Amino acid sequence: MVAGLCLGALLCGVAFGADAAKPSAVGKWKLNIKKSDFGGAPAPKSILLTVTKDGSSDFEWTVAGVDASGKKISESYKGKADGVFVPIQGTDIRAAYMWEGDTLVEQFERPDHSTSVNRITFSTDGHHMTIQSTTKSPKGLTYATEIFDRL
Repeated sequence: MVAGLCLGALLCGVAFGADAAKPSAVGKWKLNIKKSDFGGAPAPKSILLTVTKDGSSDFEWTVAGVDASGKKISESYKGKADGVFVPIQGTDIRAAYMWEGDTLVEQFERPDHSTSVNRITFSTDGHHMTIQSTTKSPKGLTYATEIFDRL
C-alpha cells in the first residue's frame, strides 16, 4: 500500500473488524490526496483500497494504485486482528492489526528496521476513513495523515 507511506499503508495496508460496536469497512475506498498529509514524503498519484472481509477474526484487503514515481502498486493482506505479524503480499513489509475500541491499530515492520504505528478511525457517517501514522526510521520520526473516501 502505500505501506511505505503509512499505509503507510500506504497505504496503506488496512484491515478492519465488523463486530457490532466497530465500523464496517467493507467496500472501496479512494485516497483523497488533497486532504492527506504525507509527512514530507511524495504523494502517490492514486490509491484504491478494497476491503472484502472485515471480521475481527478474518479480514482481507487489496490495494491498487500508482506511486509518486508512476510505478504501479499492487498489494494484498489476509489475516486476523490478533496482533500477529503477517506479510503483506506484493511488499517486503509485515503487518499486525489489533482493535482498541472502535479504532484499528495497524503496525508495520520493514526490512530496514523502520516501524510504523497507524491509528485508523472512521467518520460517524461511515463515508471517510482517517489513518494517522507515526513512523520510526533511521532518519527519525515522521507523521502522516491519510484520508480515504468511501466510493
